[in-house]
Amino acid sequence: MIDVSRDGAVATVRMDHGAVNATDLELLEALVATFADLDADDTVGAIVLTGNDRAFSAGVDLKRLLDGGEPYTRAFIDALSRAFWGPLRTTAPVVAAVTGHAVAGGAVIAACCDHVVCTDAPRTRIGLAELSVGVPFPAVGIEAMRRRLGRDLPAAVWTAALVGPEEARALGFVDEVVPAAEVVDRATALAARLADLPAATRAITHEQMLAPVEEAVAARGADWDARVTDAWCSDDVRDRIRDYVTATLGG
Repeated sequence: MIDVSRDGAVATVRMDHGAVNATDLELLEALVATFADLDADDTVGAIVLTGNDRAFSAGVDLKRLLDGGEPYTRAFIDALSRAFWGPLRTTAPVVAAVTGHAVAGGAVIAACCDHVVCTDAPRTRIGLAELSVGVPFPAVGIEAMRRRLGRDLPAAVWTAALVGPEEARALGFVDEVVPAAEVVDRATALAARLADLPAATRAITHEQMLAPVEEAVAARGADWDARVTDAWCSDDVRDRIRDYVTATLGG
């Protein structure tokens, strides 16, 4: 599900959970635990987060969500928020190596990293599909995307468009687009350079970059997340998810 390897001070976290790393409760909990372990290890200077050959993460396992009912959905939303916080709050810089599709929650996980290197494979799609599915964003998710996309966030959210690598770079979803075979190597090289920075410099810079997200979620997050979870569990939203699954995944 998740493989962690080390090259000196750089830890590489590879998600390999099903064909497209669709997020379910188990994958999210594994991500949370992995980032907690890495954050507690002071020999880790930087982290590379990547996926398998097909996808970084293609978003939520919607069939599992429907099958699990309200108890599963409530546990899932809680784990989703905690998984977003993992790369955001880890004091070591995190470089995402986007090897394939990064859709919906997958795009948000990438956005929670400090730098995003993306494949140039033209069939790769990146974007926020949440409103196509009919679901709202957890507070930390929307604030992480606001930090990354800035004034382009409303269009990305409301259109729910999925775009190719170069347009994703222009919009701010990713920072670099490189040949597919070079994605992980480029991310690892950058992570090694960041790991070589003084620890105090990394820590202070991390706090400065994260502050707007922390402040926004502290101010509004509890109310938003209660409403978000209730919405995901509502009959209206679940009917919309079911319609989306039928139309796009064949039921």
